[in-house]
Amino acid sequence: MQSTAQLNIEALDYKFFPSTSLKVYLKACVGILDKAQLAFQEGNLKRAYVFYVRYVDLCTNKLSHHPQYLGKDSDQVSEIALHRQEYLQLIRLEVPAVLKITEDLRKQLDLDYAKHKLSLAKNIARPKQQHHNSIESEVPALAKLPPSFDNGIFNHSLRYYHETTSFGNHSQTPVKKSQNSQAEPTNDAKESKNKPGQFRYYPELPQLSFPTF
Repeated sequence: MQSTAQLNIEALDYKFFPSTSLKVYLKACVGILDKAQLAFQEGNLKRAYVFYVRYVDLCTNKLSHHPQYLGKDSDQVSEIALHRQEYLQLIRLEVPAVLKITEDLRKQLDLDYAKHKLSLAKNIARPKQQHHNSIESEVPALAKLPPSFDNGIFNHSLRYYHETTSFGNHSQTPVKKSQNSQAEPTNDAKESKNKPGQFRYYPELPQLSFPTF
């Protein structure tokens, strides 16, 4: 999409020949204005803007320095005077109206161009945001303990496991006993004899919500 600055360059890119009669250029002005109005009716605002700017530039900047308008050409004075009056009529009546239309089009095109640039900026920034969200979604959530999990029972069972296994007592020096002697039962063993049916167990561990391999 082109900005109005770029459209202005395109509109002013035309050739002007001072040797061409003023009459020919007046007809050219009418043709340019017709093209601008047709493009505007078709909804092609950029093309209409280009022709309107070209029309204003031709009338105000180029034809104002035309030799026939300045009176440097003495041939066919009466006809040149008529063309000069037609040109002045364009300057007084049509050019101000075309300038107003051109300014309104410029504001609309500048607004459309700003929206276009903003849309492009959002489209460029969106993939980065999506990539950031995908990284966050890959981080596994922490596993939640089931409601039936009892931390006190778990710690108690863990202590019992350390007390009754070898790796819990590997730092202690074993006591030598005779072959005929029997080891005295521990307090936990006595309690287990006194209270039959009771035993130590591990509580149900929480099920992980993500693979561990």
